[in-house]
Amino acid sequence: GDKFGKSFTCQINKPSAGTTPADNIYTFEGGKIADWELSNSVDGFLMLKATCDFEKETIGAGAGAYAKQTFTSIANNAPFSYRGASITFNGTGVKAKDISIKVSQGLDTERFFIANGGNKYEPLQSERPNIEVELKAEYESNALASTSAATLAASKIVPVVATWNAPSAETAGGTASLVITFSYLRVDDVTNALGANGLIEQTIKGVAMGQSPMTAALNTPEAS
Repeated sequence: GDKFGKSFTCQINKPSAGTTPADNIYTFEGGKIADWELSNSVDGFLMLKATCDFEKETIGAGAGAYAKQTFTSIANNAPFSYRGASITFNGTGVKAKDISIKVSQGLDTERFFIANGGNKYEPLQSERPNIEVELKAEYESNALASTSAATLAASKIVPVVATWNAPSAETAGGTASLVITFSYLRVDDVTNALGANGLIEQTIKGVAMGQSPMTAALNTPEAS
């Protein structure tokens, strides 16, 4: 959707070292997420890496939004991990080892102007957002592995769905889930390699297409 006029404020406390550490408050306002990446590997949690761009940084605690904030966590909030995940490629489940979803928002974050007091204007959309997906999977037969290779050869566009379910229920009694859907993934590259166990390891790279290239649905029973 349209990101104009939308921003967020972030605060970080970096206490000084010593037996009686003092607060060092940094408040960042006018924030937008320029790029972000979701990734998950075997034996790991679903990780988010975001590149943020802010209008202003304020050092030290103050009043209102600049006052020291208290972090509040959700009780029994379990992180998503590879154990509760599943991935389908063109409607078929795959034995995935790694998945990476990289999103570039296409924002112009360098909107400075002469005689403007050094102030920075709100980043605007300058390029079409780009969504890249990389999936590494293992196949037990050439027939299964050939599906994605044939998709690349035929320049086909296929659906890909990645789902994560939390391992335990939250305080409200339900289990959180995250479902990311790419209705039209253009397969740009398929690389095959022989794994240490003698099975085929395949890396698939593609770009999400369409008017709504990606949908993400986060379902949580917590009202907060």
